[in-house]
Amino acid sequence: MPCICQPYSGIVVTADRCSFCTYGIDIAISTCNATSQLKDGGKFPISSFISVMPQNDQISVLFVCLGNICRSPMSEAVFKHTVKELGLEDRFSRIDSCGTAAYHVGEAPDPRSVSTCESHGVPVNHYARQIRQKDFTEFDYVLCMDRSNLSDLQRVKPRDGTAVVKLFGEYGEKGEKRIVDDPYYGGIDGFEVNFQQAVGFSKGFLKEVLKVNV
Repeated sequence: MPCICQPYSGIVVTADRCSFCTYGIDIAISTCNATSQLKDGGKFPISSFISVMPQNDQISVLFVCLGNICRSPMSEAVFKHTVKELGLEDRFSRIDSCGTAAYHVGEAPDPRSVSTCESHGVPVNHYARQIRQKDFTEFDYVLCMDRSNLSDLQRVKPRDGTAVVKLFGEYGEKGEKRIVDDPYYGGIDGFEVNFQQAVGFSKGFLKEVLKVNV
């Protein structure tokens, strides 16, 4: 895939990198803040041109909470729905969720998670499972809900684990609450709060990782 700079700047692109904008040509190039000199002396902002990630460069994402019946299956469902709505399904090889504990293995999500998602037109189809060591190599991103989850994941992550492990809330807007609180012992309102967080964080992830406008 040629760099967006090449046809307009006359810059030579090596096997894997553009010498003008310094982006690797095997990754998505959504913006370049530089301005290139045209042959006739004019200039244009390279940011006005967009190229697309190679379709074989797929991403896998795993959402994690404590029991995998409330927050993480909701986040999985919302993320999948957002990806589908934006036509980005071919950018992902796998989207899943699990829990750090085995309390609810094999169980369906909490009915309140399901009803909240369905009230927004988001389907939920999942059965709880526990995190496995191989998840840290099979998934590119392991995104958790709170700092307790994060601590548990960092403790069990094997040395050869390659996944990025972080709070899902890291993809929220500046100043936005990063922790997704456990709604299990509360009312339905807590699930709605979780849902809105999942929507915002999902869009934030897509903006940051895929460089798409959502």
